[in-house]
Amino acid sequence: MRYVFGIILIALTVSSCSKTEQTINIAGNNWLGYQPYYVANAFLRTAQNIDAPEPESEIQALRSNFNITSLNSTTSVMRLMSNGMLDGALLTLDEAIRFIDETDMELCIAQVVDYSSGGDAMVSKQGLFENNHNGKIRIGHESSALGGYMLRRAVEHLGLSWDDIEPVLVEPVDHVMMFEKGQVDAIISFEPFLTKLVDAGGEVSFSSRHIEKEIIDVFAVLKDSWKSNRNQYISFIEVMWAYGMEHVLQKKPSSLNLIRSNTGMDSEQFDNALQGIHLVSVEENKVILDSQLSDSIEKMSDYLIESGMINNRVELGRCE
Repeated sequence: MRYVFGIILIALTVSSCSKTEQTINIAGNNWLGYQPYYVANAFLRTAQNIDAPEPESEIQALRSNFNITSLNSTTSVMRLMSNGMLDGALLTLDEAIRFIDETDMELCIAQVVDYSSGGDAMVSKQGLFENNHNGKIRIGHESSALGGYMLRRAVEHLGLSWDDIEPVLVEPVDHVMMFEKGQVDAIISFEPFLTKLVDAGGEVSFSSRHIEKEIIDVFAVLKDSWKSNRNQYISFIEVMWAYGMEHVLQKKPSSLNLIRSNTGMDSEQFDNALQGIHLVSVEENKVILDSQLSDSIEKMSDYLIESGMINNRVELGRCE
């Protein structure tokens, strides 16, 4: 009963338990990279848009056509998507691929919203990979697709073999403790833990800067919805994302207050996390979709198949 009640509450949050033909429903979790949309949604829906980037008529149309919601978990987002209550979702690339594999629903990628640029990294003991190491190198990582993918790419980048290492599954909240106690020799982590790991004497031996544009977050849309509303989606991205991204990067107080409320980050955590991701502009998104997206999809799909997380290669590409 509690499970059913939770689903009803989520549905109410998205769109009063129903989706009309006029409303395009979108949702994501509270990840920092998605905040530009939530900031734009909050401030462009106010009565007075003093610094709105487009004519008021276009803003009004976007208000009427789109409903974007921040949910507590990706599980909730994917459940609503599979139940037909969402037209699009903000997801990591691996989540989008796994969603298609699990549901057979057809998605396309309308936008690459951000990519990790140092925000995911392996912190190791000082000089660990410069000296001969007796025994296997214990590398901690979380039990997620991203954690496993980062481990694989770190092994490749550092010229190690799988015989050289001993993977250790570690929950994120235990990353710093495990490293400080010497229960792992290196650990793959992210903020707010990265800064604490370096402060504890660790050094960054590998990060997502070495594999730029492979760890990406995307705005994935149901193909049928894109075909029916292509121009509206393009306007939504060009207006809402540009507005929200500007406010986030300029760190306007009203925006920061909303982001802290959404993410639970304090000022220092926000600054550290923002340094580790690259928010993709509308113009850069077009370049990535044209030239780099297919390569990122192929690399992630290869990993997911080899690790048994998906059964077959799925059909996924940019929205045309």
